[in-house]
Amino acid sequence: MITKQTGNEVPRATGPGPTAREGITDETAASSGMKKRRPKRAVILWASYFDELAAISFVHEFRKMGITTTIVGVHNGDEKRCSEILVHSRQSLEETLASAESIDCLIVPASSAVLGHFQHDPLLWDLVDAVHSRAGIFVMGQLERNLDPEIADLLPPPFRIIEYPGAEHLLIFARGLAA
Repeated sequence: MITKQTGNEVPRATGPGPTAREGITDETAASSGMKKRRPKRAVILWASYFDELAAISFVHEFRKMGITTTIVGVHNGDEKRCSEILVHSRQSLEETLASAESIDCLIVPASSAVLGHFQHDPLLWDLVDAVHSRAGIFVMGQLERNLDPEIADLLPPPFRIIEYPGAEHLLIFARGLAA
């Protein structure tokens, strides 16, 4: 379950508790300063070395629930290959940033360590900031405890980041987030 932590710790989704079954609960939302609401538009970022299972799980569950979901390539290329899965992005970061006011949920299917590779991409961090400024939902993979301070400064505060669970609970978590 996701619980409110103190200091610079991060809310974690663990085990088969309520969060893995229900996504963001009203209690979790209140403790992180978010309102429990169903997103209308979600953006899922994609780049090499991102988590394919997480990306596909969120796309599947969000689209099944009728949420407008767009895959956005972090690099300017139209497709990125990771393992044997080929993902086509529908928009560039520039196009997405231009419509950031309508994004309710930003999914980063990668750990904070992987995001370090994109530290010098101002469009990515402008998008993260725009979604955070609107009190949008920000979901990502594992947030490293010994995070590079430069990356930590670019992310929303830890209590505003929802860390998705491991593979065995991911689909249920994505379904709950979309509900």
